[in-house]
Amino acid sequence: MRRTRAAALGLWLMVGLGLGPAGVRVAHADDADDVQIDPPADDADAPKDADTPPADGSGADAKQEARRLIEEGDKLFAGGDAKGALERYLAAHAAFPSPKIYYPLARAEEKLGRLGAALAHYEQFLAEAAGQVPAALKKEAQRAAGKLRPRVARVTFQVDVDGAVVTVDGRPVGSSPIEGVVYVDPGERVFLAEAEGYAPARLEQTLSAGEAAEILLDLEELAKAPPEEPRPKVKPDEPEEPEVPEVEAPRRAPPRWPLWVGLGAAGAFTSVALITGFTAVGQHDVFADETRSVEDREAARDSGKTLAVVTDVMLVGAVSAAAFSTWYYLARVRGRGGEAAHAAAPGVRGRARARRPRAGGSTLQAAPLLWPGGIGVAGRF
Repeated sequence: MRRTRAAALGLWLMVGLGLGPAGVRVAHADDADDVQIDPPADDADAPKDADTPPADGSGADAKQEARRLIEEGDKLFAGGDAKGALERYLAAHAAFPSPKIYYPLARAEEKLGRLGAALAHYEQFLAEAAGQVPAALKKEAQRAAGKLRPRVARVTFQVDVDGAVVTVDGRPVGSSPIEGVVYVDPGERVFLAEAEGYAPARLEQTLSAGEAAEILLDLEELAKAPPEEPRPKVKPDEPEEPEVPEVEAPRRAPPRWPLWVGLGAAGAFTSVALITGFTAVGQHDVFADETRSVEDREAARDSGKTLAVVTDVMLVGAVSAAAFSTWYYLARVRGRGGEAAHAAAPGVRGRARARRPRAGGSTLQAAPLLWPGGIGVAGRF
């Protein structure tokens, strides 16, 4: 019975499009009486076919192509291939955009479970082609639309940017602002709005059958790149001068004579301090010897004090000269401006070797040592 009804509705559509023979009568499987498809020729009140091609014959080929595609779609639909039938109906509508083709489109979409699209096409068919088709076909479309309305969700869109392309699950709905209600299948749906110069607005929402929902899609404007500054124009007779890269002048190696002077002074001061220190110790022995005369012991004491002062001064000088030599070597000769610059300086022979600095940096420690019968200096760096 369903296949008979599908064949009957297909023939109704063919005749309504003007693609079938005039005067065809088709019996509806559920009706007891035959239904007149084409109005009588002498009926002055019968609605005229809005899809009739112009008298000059233009559009006749497109109409024939649509007829062929609809016939193929009807055969596929009757055979259970609703997807193939939908493709044929869409191609027929693209070849000859008649509102009557919305009906087979809706039937194929309903069969595929695309309830929202099917209801929309049923309503388009009733709104645009109801006066051009038999009453029985109109009644059948009204009945199918009435069954689908409680099974879909009704969605309205609020998009803050005009001209944005709105899609539902990747299928285009239209460009904003979208007026009216859009029928959407129940379940988890992905709504997307895209516009040039804006970041896409995306919303995931689960809809229920019979639900009325308002979808808000706010697009955020992308930051614009700053305009490029115009380059100065170069006159033809004045060629642009090429840029010369700056070359850092090689560093000159620091002189080493201050190091040798400091080391020599430290050595001289140390030698004098040793001599005067040992002499002071000898005078102290004379002063401590009770067998000597008082005059000798007093003279030894005075001389020992003088030598001790001289020894202290020499030690201070030796430590100062050693500290200066150490600093000059670490900071100037061995440091960043030392061996590397010395190796890079022209006319200097040899090759500098990179040395790893000690953890915690370099330190200098020195202290004089006095013991009975001797004097010295101890230190490390």
